[in-house]
Amino acid sequence: MPRQRLTIGTFGDITTRKLPSGRYAARTRYRDWDGHARLVQASGATAKAAERALKAKIADRDLFQPGDTSLSPDSLFRDLVTYWLEDIDLEDRISRTTRNLYERTMRTLVSPAFDHLALREIGVARCDKFIKQLASIELAAELLAHTDTRVTIMHYIQRSELVNPATAALLDRAFAKDKH
Repeated sequence: MPRQRLTIGTFGDITTRKLPSGRYAARTRYRDWDGHARLVQASGATAKAAERALKAKIADRDLFQPGDTSLSPDSLFRDLVTYWLEDIDLEDRISRTTRNLYERTMRTLVSPAFDHLALREIGVARCDKFIKQLASIELAAELLAHTDTRVTIMHYIQRSELVNPATAALLDRAFAKDKH
């Protein structure tokens, strides 16, 4: 069985050895913020001094970590959205109108699907399914001549993800027109 992967920002067992020069070297594997495990080493006059120097070197690596570590794989999606919008505000690189559009899109289309999920629970398959569902809602809105997909979502697509019978009839008529 392979050894368990280190959590990002942590290190494994520390090993020390005596060097030919009489000094000691301590080393460990450290999982950096980019996900790669790297060998980190330091030396000292004694084994304990080498270990202390190694731990200090690892602590210095925190300088290279992302600025905000308040998010974790267990954070909720809504926390990520809040962080993202605050980051957009800090960067001040887009117009206020675009920023408001991003927020509205998140609030009305994306957040209802993901808000109660932890970040670790949102994978490629879930996102792919969401995008396909969103595409079908956009198509339904177009077929029903709605300019706002929220109308389609609120009026016609029920929470159970079943199409309202009235909508089904409208869609059938719309598709029937395309066949003639």
